[in-house]
Amino acid sequence: MCGIILEDDSDCNAMVSADAPLNLCPSHFRAAAAWVLRNDETRRETTICEVCGKKYGRAGKSGYSCGLCGYQSHDFVGTTYLSPAERGQEFRHLPKPKQVEVVYYIQFGDRIKIGTSRNPRSRLGSLPYDQILAFERGGTETEGRRHTQFRESRIRNTEWFEMSDALLAHAAELNEGVSDVWEQYRGWQGRR
Repeated sequence: MCGIILEDDSDCNAMVSADAPLNLCPSHFRAAAAWVLRNDETRRETTICEVCGKKYGRAGKSGYSCGLCGYQSHDFVGTTYLSPAERGQEFRHLPKPKQVEVVYYIQFGDRIKIGTSRNPRSRLGSLPYDQILAFERGGTETEGRRHTQFRESRIRNTEWFEMSDALLAHAAELNEGVSDVWEQYRGWQGRR
């Protein structure tokens, strides 16, 4: 039976289709759908900014940019739509945060790669790996120090290393207190 209460406070009592997603008879279902089509003002697509977590990212020629914090990326997480109230709000434009260089530690089979990137999502998207072991703030100098530190297990002329207890212990130390490496990275981006 339809769950709508009519204007005279009586129940609709019309039959509901067995496959209906809502407890509405066909007549009230059509009325609800027509109302949504007439009143839906949330058509402008936006995304959730991965740095500040707000729903103010907008599609542009070079990817997405957050209208709140200014962060620009192709890697926004999730898609949502702005409500009419959110669209009416004014936000002062903040400068775009600078990219943070990271040294990444990824495992593929019984090997570990130590590399660096200013855009780890894009870089790791082009590499084979089974697991991201850790991120460490730093650029090529930090990467070079780690290559020297673990040179005994380095595979000649590559950034790949044989898995070793020392290297795994270092990655574990970097991850101490970290539940998600991507959340850690976004935090570094936000602090910049």
